[in-house]
Amino acid sequence: MSRILHAIRLVIALVRRPDLWASAIGLAVRLVPNQWWRRGPIPPHDYLAYRGNAVYGMPVSTIPVSDFLRYLEWCKAFPGPIH
Repeated sequence: MSRILHAIRLVIALVRRPDLWASAIGLAVRLVPNQWWRRGPIPPHDYLAYRGNAVYGMPVSTIPVSDFLRYLEWCKAFPGPIH
């Protein structure tokens, strides 16, 4: 599946879950790199590749949408920093 198609599926799944919108916005804000105006607001590809391989052993673009939603549910349940 292409990255664009996967991103569209993620957005559609998220639109159907307004209870997770705040968690998704918080996650997006946390993932924006420092000085994003120089490179854009998307995290570096190397970082996303590392996270996908570290957690799933596969590229981020192949992670199931249901797992992404489950992660946002976890972020919603535990909104503060974990010490």
